[in-house]
Amino acid sequence: ESIVSEGIVVITRPPGAEVLLNGFPAGTATSREGLRLEGAAEGVPHVVEARLLDHEPAQVSGLVWRKGNPRQPVVLTLVRQKGMLALEGGRPEAKVVLRRGSEFRREYSLGADGRLGPEIFEAGIYEADVSLKGYRAWTGKIRVGSERGPAVRLEMPENDGTLSVDTDPPAATVLEGEVPLGVTPVRGMALPAGDHRLRFRHPDAAERVEEVAIRGEESLD
Repeated sequence: ESIVSEGIVVITRPPGAEVLLNGFPAGTATSREGLRLEGAAEGVPHVVEARLLDHEPAQVSGLVWRKGNPRQPVVLTLVRQKGMLALEGGRPEAKVVLRRGSEFRREYSLGADGRLGPEIFEAGIYEADVSLKGYRAWTGKIRVGSERGPAVRLEMPENDGTLSVDTDPPAATVLEGEVPLGVTPVRGMALPAGDHRLRFRHPDAAERVEEVAIRGEESLD
């Protein structure tokens, strides 16, 4: 048995853990001074347990307090659990930044299949930023638990690009299908990423059709 004095004071590392005395909730150890357990009878053994989300419980048994003995708080250290994290559906070689508060920051790159992991991480909530030039960044919070969950699906559509074009003679109408897009000269006209079939009409020239490939955040001249 462990003997302490003047009642039982519990400090948890990290702080904020729920403390149980003999299986019953006794409070939360939120301060550096710890939590004083009220109602712990003198001279009899007690079981003290600490629980905290994403951590393994910590426990000490046979704890006895007696008046006149040196004061010594009970320190319970909780170990963070492990879990699996996986990403899928992203863009190959996209940069991934994972953060958990101020204590964790790490960078990765998605593979050629747009995936990361599964890899082992400490349990908790991570902030994730996934980015690649030309594509919409994905930002979100990912919870890693002790049980393996499904891979997090990333949505990273390609951003619009721009088109600049001159014609000879000028003042030609630019159309996609039958939808007019503008009149030349055109400067920085936004178009969705992908392949476009553009038609150029001018009253003094034969109609011309051009196939153009627009890439995200790129300008085509």
